[in-house]
Amino acid sequence: MEESKLIFLLSLPRSGSTMTQKILGTHPDIYTCSEPWLLLNPLSALKENSARANYDFKLAANASQNFINSIPGGGETVYYEALGSCYKSIYRAFLEKENKSYFLDKTPRYYNIIPELQKTFPDAKYIFLYRNPLAVIVSIIETWVKPGKSQLSDFRNDLVDGIDIMAEYLHYQSNDIRVNYEVLLTSPEDTFKSICDFLDLSFVKNMLNYGTSDTDKWILGDQETVYEKTTPDNTYQHKWIAALSDPDVWAVAHQYLDLIGKDKFEAFGYDYQKNLDVLNKNKPVSKSAELNIFKLLYD
Repeated sequence: MEESKLIFLLSLPRSGSTMTQKILGTHPDIYTCSEPWLLLNPLSALKENSARANYDFKLAANASQNFINSIPGGGETVYYEALGSCYKSIYRAFLEKENKSYFLDKTPRYYNIIPELQKTFPDAKYIFLYRNPLAVIVSIIETWVKPGKSQLSDFRNDLVDGIDIMAEYLHYQSNDIRVNYEVLLTSPEDTFKSICDFLDLSFVKNMLNYGTSDTDKWILGDQETVYEKTTPDNTYQHKWIAALSDPDVWAVAHQYLDLIGKDKFEAFGYDYQKNLDVLNKNKPVSKSAELNIFKLLYD
């Protein structure tokens, strides 16, 4: 397959990526499927602190790096070209079966391997999807942090490291585009026209009616909201604000804004003072428990 017809949709979890993927997947030229997670292992192999294993992963990463650096004819360049060739052949198999031209891989934790992705697939198309970080943490709390389920510390990488990493990729290159979830909800047709132009595809208006397409429910990704709607719903832009009526949610969101800080929050594309005003305006009358976001994230 032509590498320029390989698309990566990159975002933090709970940022509207499943809906965006569904909409793009309704385009007659694009094939996509449930989150592959395919490239995390091979492209993390050289990052000594990126995984746990029943062997010394740090030692393995160092040994692999040493071996790769000694590859005749180019070291890392040869390694990433070989990986790219291998995985493009896998993507190609799906395109041939479905008679499509473009493959869209959406796996939110790919933010961990963005530099490695770009080395492996330098001519691929990259869509960076951003959402207000306060909406992200509230959505994580409401969706996954419940009694008997995950703890907030399980998402520390997303909420701390992920913010840092995604904030580094706010610039534009010829093969990437930035999309804001809130703008997507407000102006879906204009947003997807821009994405289609970026992909060198014609815009198909029926794309926005993703819920009417004949596709199975995916194993991974949003399992609720995206299947309850058939088109983008602008009311979800401010849904997180209603959750602030819970004193504990409010306290965590308020501390999280402080943890991110003004510079990074605004580098991410959102107005710090405006969001602080929203928090102060929606502060519950009742007090929260004595919550400390550092303990919640790091204990």
